[in-house]
Amino acid sequence: MRRRPRSDRNHRRWRGDEHSWWAGALLALLLASSPVVAQRSLEEAPGYFPLERFDLLPAEALSLEINLSDSLLALVAAAMAEEDPEFAALVRNLEGIRVRGAPAAKLDLDRLRVELGEATGWLDANGWQTMLRYREEEEEEVYVYTRLVGEQMVGLALLVMEPAGDVVLVNIVGPLDMKLLVGLAESLDLPQLGLATEETADDAGEPR
Repeated sequence: MRRRPRSDRNHRRWRGDEHSWWAGALLALLLASSPVVAQRSLEEAPGYFPLERFDLLPAEALSLEINLSDSLLALVAAAMAEEDPEFAALVRNLEGIRVRGAPAAKLDLDRLRVELGEATGWLDANGWQTMLRYREEEEEEVYVYTRLVGEQMVGLALLVMEPAGDVVLVNIVGPLDMKLLVGLAESLDLPQLGLATEETADDAGEPR
């Protein structure tokens, strides 16, 4: 009995598994591509504010740097879920929190004021709305901006300069409401953010 050539046997075996081979290849393609489709980078989010773009705080002057990604925020939310499940659910939906801080004494404040003007100008020109703007000559300057998509707040930018204290920059990315902002103001020790929420509540006639 003449044996079938090995290559022919392999060919028949491949054709017999043709459908499963294509199914496996398609599944591998979907698994490889799904993170690209399902996820976007933080920089692509509408509530992202490019803190580093304006060179407000040189890296060598920083005394505080916080970078919380969505995965880290999910862990934070899980840790607080039992104590405050409503607040934890709000934190879990955030895409990122970034904080930069530096002592004002280490900075050129005249240059910083120019850079702050450019940063707030960028926010004004890119669809952000002013929640709070406070300036006192030679004293504290506070700017709080929010980004809306429809009626949903999806980002917040906070810029604070205290000549006798610190300069602080904050960007919170993701769906926000007043309860979350009040909680974050306390958690991150940002009284200026708490002041902005109080002013907004007063303007809306809401109880505090």
